[in-house]
Amino acid sequence: MGDFNAPDIDWFTLSGDTHYSLSLCDLVFDCNLSQVVQVPTHNKGNTLDIVLTSIPEAISNVIATPITSFNTDHLAVMFQVSHLRDVSPTLLAKRVYDFSKADWAGLVDSLLDFDFGPLLNDDNIESVWLSFKELLSSLHRYVPLITIRSTTNYISWLRGPLNHKLKSL
Repeated sequence: MGDFNAPDIDWFTLSGDTHYSLSLCDLVFDCNLSQVVQVPTHNKGNTLDIVLTSIPEAISNVIATPITSFNTDHLAVMFQVSHLRDVSPTLLAKRVYDFSKADWAGLVDSLLDFDFGPLLNDDNIESVWLSFKELLSSLHRYVPLITIRSTTNYISWLRGPLNHKLKSL
């Protein structure tokens, strides 16, 4: 939250005219943040004072109100933050491949020996499925699984534009 002094930013499209504004838009996009102030916060009608959050549904009742206690051309931004989760969130455990400990030589040998013909050329979906499962078994044999624990249930490999779009739904 604060005065980011970027009057040229269109927060709906995350676009701006200056290098600073474009960099700020890129940062907001790359970090999958949302800007929740939808009203002008400056006496010229610009939204300069913004609130960035990764959980926009937790922010409500955003208003901009004049400050009478001292001379300023900005409005005060006030909002409410809702608690969406318990203070101590549950740890989620999931199994993922640990590619840093993979037997790459074994995996490469297995893939070189694998007959991709049935997987790529067969019209029978059952045969293709069995061939695909056989291919995946190489991964299971040569790349160990580890359990990771996290308080968020996000898709760790999903990044960038798709993740941003999913979050805005």
